[in-house]
Amino acid sequence: MKTYSFYRDKKVTVWERTHFTIHADSEEAAILKAAAIDLENMETAEEPQMVISSSEVLYDTVEELPTAENNGQPTAELFMDDAKFDLISDNVAGTAWDNWWKETDMPTRERILQHRKQSSITQISESEIGEQGDVWWNTLSTEERYRIWRQEYIDKP
Repeated sequence: MKTYSFYRDKKVTVWERTHFTIHADSEEAAILKAAAIDLENMETAEEPQMVISSSEVLYDTVEELPTAENNGQPTAELFMDDAKFDLISDNVAGTAWDNWWKETDMPTRERILQHRKQSSITQISESEIGEQGDVWWNTLSTEERYRIWRQEYIDKP
């Protein structure tokens, strides 16, 4: 039995700590200068009295980022090392093959349906092809959907 390598990318939030010094005549003056720094652009701030000494990622503050807080975009993605294709699945669109089927044009769907079902569907409308195609696709096992996707999208000459 072979071993195959995969990886998951996960979008998270984490705190980063930046250590810096401020040269001032008093503690009060230093605090006031520090409070006036643009915290979002600290690294590019033009404050001659401020010197950034180091920064560190506070790994104990890592939290998963919900898709709702990422504008509905994926926050977890699955990949295979050295694969012929990129993404296997993500936590928004699902598997690459199911997402591919949703985006497949009607002529391709019709060709696949005719080939797979061995029936003539040339007399039905595009909306019927779409509906029938979705019903048919959802009756297939994950393995069958993967094989069709692989044959039609990845291994296609």
